[in-house]
Amino acid sequence: MKRFLFLTFGLCYLLSLEAQNTKIDSLFQLLDNAIERKPIFIKERIQTIDSLKLQLNHTETTEDIYHFSQKLYDEYKTFQYDSAYHYAMAIYRQSKSLKDTYWYNQSCLDLAFIMTSSGLYTDSYRFIEDIITDSLTNKQRLLYYNYCSRYFHDLTLFNGRNLFSDEYWYKSRDYLDSLITLSEQLNQPDYIHRGQLELYDGNIERAKNQYLRFIENQNSYSQDYSITTSTLSFIYSVSDNPELQKQYAIMAAISDIHCAITENASFHKLALILYDEGDTERAYQLIKLSLDDANYYNARLRRVEIAKSLPIIEKAFHDKLNREKRRLAIALAAISFLALLILFAAFYILKQLKELRQNRMVIQLTNDQLNQLNRDLLESNKIKEEYIGHFLNLCSQYIDKIEQFQQLVQRKIKVGQIDSLLAMTKSKKLINEEMQELLMSFDRIFLKLFPDFKDEFNALFEPENQFSLKKDELLNTELRIFALIRLGVHDSSKIAQFLRYSVNTVYTYRTKVKNRAKIDRDKFENEIMKIDSFTS
Repeated sequence: MKRFLFLTFGLCYLLSLEAQNTKIDSLFQLLDNAIERKPIFIKERIQTIDSLKLQLNHTETTEDIYHFSQKLYDEYKTFQYDSAYHYAMAIYRQSKSLKDTYWYNQSCLDLAFIMTSSGLYTDSYRFIEDIITDSLTNKQRLLYYNYCSRYFHDLTLFNGRNLFSDEYWYKSRDYLDSLITLSEQLNQPDYIHRGQLELYDGNIERAKNQYLRFIENQNSYSQDYSITTSTLSFIYSVSDNPELQKQYAIMAAISDIHCAITENASFHKLALILYDEGDTERAYQLIKLSLDDANYYNARLRRVEIAKSLPIIEKAFHDKLNREKRRLAIALAAISFLALLILFAAFYILKQLKELRQNRMVIQLTNDQLNQLNRDLLESNKIKEEYIGHFLNLCSQYIDKIEQFQQLVQRKIKVGQIDSLLAMTKSKKLINEEMQELLMSFDRIFLKLFPDFKDEFNALFEPENQFSLKKDELLNTELRIFALIRLGVHDSSKIAQFLRYSVNTVYTYRTKVKNRAKIDRDKFENEIMKIDSFTS
């Protein structure tokens, strides 16, 4: 059971962390969008100011001049010190000249506020002292207590720990207490200052609840919303809750951008938080924005505060950039090395592939040659088989003929027919008949082995140069010569010996036939060797 509860609580904690991270990521996205649109918000504020200036220039009554000058001051007071000072001082001089107590007090309050915001504490206190407190309206009295409290609070922070810091602190608290008392009398809920008073008294949890109650009742960005979220960020930093501290700091920065408030501390505080977390890039971006706003507003105190943090954050940011550059250089070197390895490997593989293709070609050529050799051997074996069988049979027949001739000679000698025998041996008829029979046998066997020889042979000639055979003629002399060549007998002397011709006669036949062919004479015999036998 204990293990189950432990796992359950652990899972809930992890889920809550994930939800917080998701919310912060969403807030950062809103902040980035707001920063991108910041010039638009500034432009809208300037357009509002330009419209008020136009109305002021066309106003004639003193009341309207006061009214539009006050509105212009209100637009400038958190936007630009010099212009806010200009319009507050114009009201101050005019009211002093006309002895208008209400506008005189209002201008003193306004001047005290912007001078405190700008860090001009001596001048600010001078205007606070000039206020005719007995003539303040309730609304002005609330501002009076608020500005006095802020004056002594900021003076405490500006001076640090010294002889007067405790005195300033207590004065700030006393004015804040008077402010809350008056708010209660006027039945005006004031969660912000109640929360601030709780902070003065060290009641962190009560202060947080007051500020959260204010946030719950807000549905748009405002200066009070920026102050509240910024203070909540501080409370959560004291309460050791860094995620909520960062969350509310981001919310304050977003509100300041939307409201075009350049007199702000939210960018600076958020930059410090992000710097502590190691996000130096975003911290540097925000501290630069904070400095730009402080310069635009002319907030001296803000510039002093930022000047303490900017070099530290800037150095950290540049150190990070340098580290990233070094990592990038190392990565580029590694990538370059890998690229060289890949190029070398690719070159080696291409070389191997080329050699492989060459080897395959050699193997293929060898296979083709082997196949051709096998075909040639098969053909040669078949030719040998046919011719050996034929000539064995022919030899047997010649032995029989010799035996018969021997018997004939013996008979003629016995009967004394010597002259008849002599005449018979002198005649070439027998030899010619035997030669003719030999050639006919050769022709039959050859055409049995190469049945298409005559057609393929004639295909090497134009129609008018093709060879025609006589009746009952299987091959003629030209065909027999190239038939012997097809059988592998290329030597003209051997061909002449077989056909009983002279070598010159055979050579002449071969030359004449090649000259009649339609192909190159040097390639003619190669084409003859390509004529297939029936075994192919």
